[in-house]
Amino acid sequence: MRNKLLIGLAVAASVGLTACGGSSDSASSPAPAQSTDAQAQEGGGQKWADKQYDSFLLNYGVKSQEELLSQNSGSVQSYLVSAESPSTGTVVFTAQLTGDDVDQAEVDKAALAVLNLIGFSDDEVDRVEIVTADSKIRGAANRGDSPLLSK
Repeated sequence: MRNKLLIGLAVAASVGLTACGGSSDSASSPAPAQSTDAQAQEGGGQKWADKQYDSFLLNYGVKSQEELLSQNSGSVQSYLVSAESPSTGTVVFTAQLTGDDVDQAEVDKAALAVLNLIGFSDDEVDRVEIVTADSKIRGAANRGDSPLLSK
């Protein structure tokens, strides 16, 4: 998996994904997900997702997406390049990996790890999903799945 992750890093760097995550105001940021949810309709959905991405970076111990991508840690979390919120309490991260780079168990484990990182400081986070760039694998973790966060 290490070689495939390094290839994913090179792809991420070459397509200039630095504006896709975090709180960048760049015009190249991804559009908010379509949702009937009031939060997303009011424009707060993407702002909330950006806040969660920034919280993830902080809690993961890095200051920027560039620093995250340069870590080469081999974990799915080190390839998260963007976030969106399709509904209240849910944040969907995109990993700059393909379904050939990782398996379902790795993505599910990463979703739980990210939920633990961001859900500890924000009670509004109920669900974290991670999807590969090719949308072949989607992992998810709910607050109730976490022994650290469940009530």
